[in-house]
Amino acid sequence: IREMLLLAKIEDIIIAGRPDATFFYSGNPLYLFEYKFKKRRFSFRDTHVQARLYCLLLNEMGFTTEKLRYAIILAPPEFREDEEIRRLPLYIIKHIFPPRIMRRKVMIFINDFNKSEALKDLEWALEYWLNKREAKPTSKTAKCKSCEYVEQCSKTSR
Repeated sequence: IREMLLLAKIEDIIIAGRPDATFFYSGNPLYLFEYKFKKRRFSFRDTHVQARLYCLLLNEMGFTTEKLRYAIILAPPEFREDEEIRRLPLYIIKHIFPPRIMRRKVMIFINDFNKSEALKDLEWALEYWLNKREAKPTSKTAKCKSCEYVEQCSKTSR
């Protein structure tokens, strides 16, 4: 299923997400796929957090997630409309890959879903969104270029 809306209530907060694709077998999710089109060939922590959160939502919606894995597919921006890249989930499902593979300048990271990691990630994010802690600046200055709060951060850090 492509771009299936996921919803769950966790700690009295409704969380929603829309993964790029999810593969179900016998009514349960086996793979969740998240595409990122960028020049960098490695995945940042936030991409894993996002994918784990989607897996957590599937779990909270009542699906069996014991065998659930998530795959992060990193491809250069020019491959955004490439049909072969869009068919990668089918290729991944049919074959066994090591945790990291290289294919046509594409990196694929395959990980087992870990519910406790996902809950820790969510708790950390909720602390900020519920005003229980201040925002923590990133050490990755490249991320600041696309952030809508870059002006606010640069004023307070002077």
